Amino acid sequence: MTQASLAAATAAPAAAPVQAHKGRDQILLAIQERRYNDIDILWLEMTEDASAPAAVLIDLADLLVRHKQSERALMLLLMLAARLKETGRFGDLLDTARAAANLAPQNEEIAGHLNDALRGLLKTRSDVERFVSQVRISGADDLRKTISRLDDLLAWQPGEYVYHAEGWGVGRVREIDYSQERLVVDFKQKAGHAITIAMAKKILRRLEPESYKALLHDRPAEFKRLAQADPLHGLVLVLKDHGRLCQARQVRERFAEAGFSAEEWAAWWKTARKLATNDPLIEITDEVQPRLALRDKPLSRDDEDRKLFARHVTFQARLEEGVAILARARETKRALADAAFLTDYFGGRLANGSPAERVASHLFLTTLAEEQQGAAPAPAAAAPGDLAALLRDADAAEVLGELQGFPAFQRRLLDYLKRHDPDLWAETAANAFLTAGREIWDHLLRDLVAASRQAEAGEALRMIEADPLEHAEQFLWLARQHLDGKLKGVYAPRSDVTLLERVIRVLDDLALRREKRGKEKQTEALITAYRGFLGHKECKYVRQVCAGRGADDFMVIENALLGCHGISDNLEEMLFHIVPRTRVGPEEGAGRPADEEAVDYTSTFYVTQESITRKQKELDEIISVHLPKAEEAIGTAMGHGDISENAEYEAAIEHRRDLDRRKNELASELSRAQPIDFEAVTTGRAAVGATVTVRDDQGRELAYRLLGPWDADAPRGVISYKSPLGHAFLGLAAGETAQVALADGIRRFTVLRVSNGRQ
Repeated sequence: MTQASLAAATAAPAAAPVQAHKGRDQILLAIQERRYNDIDILWLEMTEDASAPAAVLIDLADLLVRHKQSERALMLLLMLAARLKETGRFGDLLDTARAAANLAPQNEEIAGHLNDALRGLLKTRSDVERFVSQVRISGADDLRKTISRLDDLLAWQPGEYVYHAEGWGVGRVREIDYSQERLVVDFKQKAGHAITIAMAKKILRRLEPESYKALLHDRPAEFKRLAQADPLHGLVLVLKDHGRLCQARQVRERFAEAGFSAEEWAAWWKTARKLATNDPLIEITDEVQPRLALRDKPLSRDDEDRKLFARHVTFQARLEEGVAILARARETKRALADAAFLTDYFGGRLANGSPAERVASHLFLTTLAEEQQGAAPAPAAAAPGDLAALLRDADAAEVLGELQGFPAFQRRLLDYLKRHDPDLWAETAANAFLTAGREIWDHLLRDLVAASRQAEAGEALRMIEADPLEHAEQFLWLARQHLDGKLKGVYAPRSDVTLLERVIRVLDDLALRREKRGKEKQTEALITAYRGFLGHKECKYVRQVCAGRGADDFMVIENALLGCHGISDNLEEMLFHIVPRTRVGPEEGAGRPADEEAVDYTSTFYVTQESITRKQKELDEIISVHLPKAEEAIGTAMGHGDISENAEYEAAIEHRRDLDRRKNELASELSRAQPIDFEAVTTGRAAVGATVTVRDDQGRELAYRLLGPWDADAPRGVISYKSPLGHAFLGLAAGETAQVALADGIRRFTVLRVSNGRQ
């Protein structure tokens, strides 16, 4: 018997049904009828039959124990053990002795059978007698404990793979020293490591020879061949290694460990991803970096749809998932075999939901019915009914707001209103600018103008203009539409300069909101959108507004820009190339002799040498590290197939564009950055590089270092000379006062002294 089969033989038997045999039914009937003398005769006949499995007799003995015939069961097991010893069936003898030991844990006859079973199973070993002596079966106080210890000794096999999760990693058992009760394991970082069998039981986990960890330990080339020949099998091995759940990037890391190059990975992943998408045992998401899971059992597409739908709680989330299910079915040209979970849920909301939920459920069920033309009709409870009746109990504009993210449903509702009640449609469409999402604003405006409803549209746009911060997304859309000339005859601001100023003020308010509340997804998205508007196509809209303007208009825009916390340094520089300065540039006296010619504000700015060094390091890292990695990522993503439908490729391209933009931005800024000359800073009037000590209007004495925009650190009292506060201090001497508009209102500061800001 091999070491592996020996381990199997010594393992505790699992519970299983009594196996079939010709004598089995007779013994079962005798047990049920309590004909115990007949049992003894039938048992003897079965033990004489070499084809009778020992497991059948052991199970019958267990049945006798349950009928309170333990002594008889023990006698019959000992009879069976004697016969098994005579015929040399030592594996069955070990199992029989194990069963008997549970009935008589101190029986020496059973101990003898255990010793005989071991000698028979280990007869090819030279140290068999020493091993039997080591186990100490004879004279044991409790044979059950001895058998448990025997199982521990024989559980580990030379050549098998083990895993130590706490640090040693994968290893392979080199040898087993039974006399010392220890293993010798070769780990990659710890070859020949000796560990007691008792400790191994606690800290080591066995690995299947074909598991990912075992293959990677000493057969990475074999794993590579296997994964390339059968991509799904390779993927399953990695998923099992990750606890049946991981991300695509983790799969890629495992394959890199196995020696896959970027090109080999791209080719493999292209095939494996396609196969996994259609495999009922593997779940894979549609994200740029997908999540993968290995299911316990195959899942049908309908089952998966039902599972995805059920995990959501809110009506909005379930509506979104329902729409996604319909879209997937449409894309794959698959009829929904079981849509009862959809009709049941939305039918229930149609009957008992809020007015908005009832209308949305009607629209969904109508769409579902259209998708299922020719299929079995939906249950009566899910019948859509009359939309007009539902709308009598609902605010149509509110319903449109509830349907944000579902423009097809919004347009369907608007089209229905337009056909059946044009006045209600116009009112709803106008109010929808405030409640509905941006997906239908263009649609609303186009339809209102086409229907000669400019008055309703104009009133809605003026409501947006009245509170631009509350309706920040709509206001930005409004500004863009106006400057693109799409609102003629519908809306006109007081002036384009005022409109641009308000855009900048809203950006400032959003930045202040971020400072107070911390980063919020919606606020961050709005700040990005407003910056994008100002910098769009080399500041197209700002150039358009500034064309032909006078000094007063430029001062309005300049004041808004100087006080705006949301404008990045690079964007500010771009804008001041367009907006002429109306006041003395802050560079005068900025660490230079007073008689030196002033430097153009738009071409030069001052920062510390440390900040220049930091920015240069960032630029160098982008050029030498990040851009090469981005190019590699693009090449890898291209290997995934058609780039027109490759989300990973699009993400990689966008990342490289971001890096290119940042590289150009840094290069441009560094070309204009000049180090502050602290040696030239005097203590007469405040300049860049100085420390200004002031008293505020609450009597507090405060000190500010006036440094560049890259140096600002408000908690440490370092402010940019280009900030509203820093700009206000420039040029002031002791005793002079600055009045500054800050977020908390107008503040007054009196300069006490000016000193050199070098530290």
